[in-house]
Amino acid sequence: MERRTSRQGVRARFEMIPRACAGPGQEVGELEMFMHPLQECNSLLAAKAGVWAHGGDCVGKPAKRLKVPVVTLQPLLRQALAVLPRVQLLKLDVQGVEWPCLAGAGEEIA
Repeated sequence: MERRTSRQGVRARFEMIPRACAGPGQEVGELEMFMHPLQECNSLLAAKAGVWAHGGDCVGKPAKRLKVPVVTLQPLLRQALAVLPRVQLLKLDVQGVEWPCLAGAGEEIA
């Protein structure tokens, strides 16, 4: 995404913050992800031989292990609001756990 937006000249219009999102009371720290050469194959799980996903494209190509910080939204929003009057748009890609992620924003979500 960063490469694409840089080529299109719109990178200065937003800030991409790659983090895993924790809800209130969930553990923060680090999480291991597997970044596959094909974006749709990225996962929290390592690829397993014989498990076919996306027509088999996700099997047989090595994924890179990546440590991702796990945070709640509250400190990220506080940081953004320190330099902006308000956050105009917040895009989350959290695979179905939007409500717990948003709950971790605390009062800053207002």
